[in-house]
Parts: sequence; structure tokens; C-alpha cells
Amino acid sequence: MSQATLAGIDGLAGKAAYSLMEAATTAALGVGASGLMGQMASGFDAMGGFGGIGNNLAQNNGWNYTDGGFYDTMQSSTPFVDPGFKGMYRLPDEEIFRGLGAMARNYEVVGPDGTVYKFMEGTRIHDSTVFAGHGTKYPLNEFVADGLASEFGGDPLKWKHAKGIGTINFFGEERLAEVHWFEEISVGKAKFKIKRWLD
Repeated sequence: MSQATLAGIDGLAGKAAYSLMEAATTAALGVGASGLMGQMASGFDAMGGFGGIGNNLAQNNGWNYTDGGFYDTMQSSTPFVDPGFKGMYRLPDEEIFRGLGAMARNYEVVGPDGTVYKFMEGTRIHDSTVFAGHGTKYPLNEFVADGLASEFGGDPLKWKHAKGIGTINFFGEERLAEVHWFEEISVGKAKFKIKRWLD
């Protein structure tokens, strides 16, 4: 039997094995093997990347992780959103620095009554998730996206809506809140708003 024939049989066996694995993981977990690998990669990247392990996992599985979304390497312009992933993805924690110049780098956060606060220095914005916009299956309203691009710059198609938990400087006291904001890769974060107090 020729090497080409053997390679063909081996390739078919590999495809059959992968199909069985895909079916098994879908039945057990509600997400295919490719989607599961993508989610694992996203988790690694959200926890700090582990030296690019998450990115490598995604690429080895045929996906490329770019700017908060998985993209099919065969169709790089198409975002990968696994149905089991609910179209959302995690962001790494962000430290609110303390010390000289920290106030200038802090964010303004608008409270429910319109009062403007800042994050407490030395804390982190954590448990952050992008739930709409670029990289998710929930697009931003085009008027919102265009308005953000007009006010802050960036690509209207790259703006995303995120939420997380932050510690607010509430007149000198620490107070936890769920905060929402928008961000774009070339601009950064903007328009922080307290969705609800958590105490």
C-alpha cells in the first residue's frame, strides 16, 4: 500500500475520531470540542495569558484570538462566538493605581443620581465581562457606536460594552458597585456608570 494511501486512511481515521469527540463533548457539555477549546483558551487569556498558552490553544485548534474575540483562521474577519459561550467574554482585572499622578489616570464614574465619583486608589476593577459590541453576538446600537466614535474616536465597529465590579471612593469611604462602561482598543475605556450599589 502506498504512502499516499496510508496517509489518506490515517487522515480519514483522524477526521472520524474528531467527529466522535465533537459529538461526545456536544452531548455532554452542550458545546463542541472546538468551542470548548476556544473557551479554555479564553479563560487562560483572561487570567493573564500564561505566556500566550490561551492564544496557542486557540490557534492550534484553528482559531485566532484577537482583540477580545476568537476568529476563524480561515476567515479572519468572522468573529467566533460559540452558542454555549453566550456571546460574552472576560476581561483581565485592571488596577487603579495609587500615588503621584494616580488621580489623573483614574476614571470618572457617574452615579445613579448623577454624582461623579472616582475609583478608590489601590483597588481593582474585577470580574469584568464584555457583553455587547465587538467580539460578541450582540452588536451595539449603531447610533450608540457612531456617537462613541464621534465623541472619543476609534472605529464604530470596534466599540464594546462591558461591566465589572469596582470599589468607588464614596466621599472617602470604600463602596462596592457594579459599573458599566464602553471601550475601544485604540481609545481605551470611557463613560463609566454605576449600574447598582452592591452594599
